[in-house]
Amino acid sequence: MMILGLILLSLVSFGQVDETKNYLYLYSDSVIYSKFITFESPFFSEGYFILDSNEILSKKVKFYKKENDFYASLNYNEFALRVCKGKINLYEIVKFGVNHTKYILNFYNKNFEDLKDANYTNLKIDLADNKESLLYLNKFKKIRNIQTVLCLVGGASILGCITTLPNNSSGTGNIIALIGGGCCFWASYFISFSKPKQLRRAIDSYNK
Repeated sequence: MMILGLILLSLVSFGQVDETKNYLYLYSDSVIYSKFITFESPFFSEGYFILDSNEILSKKVKFYKKENDFYASLNYNEFALRVCKGKINLYEIVKFGVNHTKYILNFYNKNFEDLKDANYTNLKIDLADNKESLLYLNKFKKIRNIQTVLCLVGGASILGCITTLPNNSSGTGNIIALIGGGCCFWASYFISFSKPKQLRRAIDSYNK
């Protein structure tokens, strides 16, 4: 639901954004200021923003600023928090997977441009002119590669356990394989938390 009361709000062009105020930056490149902003995300319907006495569907909103926090839209009902601001802005959103394990997704952009995935391929191009940033980015890549190896080894151990189970009377080898595979997956999960740190260092260095 959206109440069409936009004429009561302040609409300005992209070049005139007042960063001292709370605002919605729309996909139409217009800005709506409001003293109070609340984001509602119903489980079975579209999200929307409440601005004073008005409502704006979240699918119209590309970015929004509330107090000291700034967010970018991912898929209308989800917004990533900006954690680094500068020539390149870094965003993150926390997700929860199987068994409520936490993982972080990162994105980046310049100014009010569309978000890009903060992966090695994209950032290697956009950070190419800063050697210090590339050093941290290569550390990010190294961690990613270690994760890949751990997942492959863990998967192979568990698969081997399953395929040899009918022929293993004692089950000792299968137990060892299962434990080893599980340890590999857990190790991969825990080292994943160091990747966002390397990303932040790479972008902080670029923004100096």
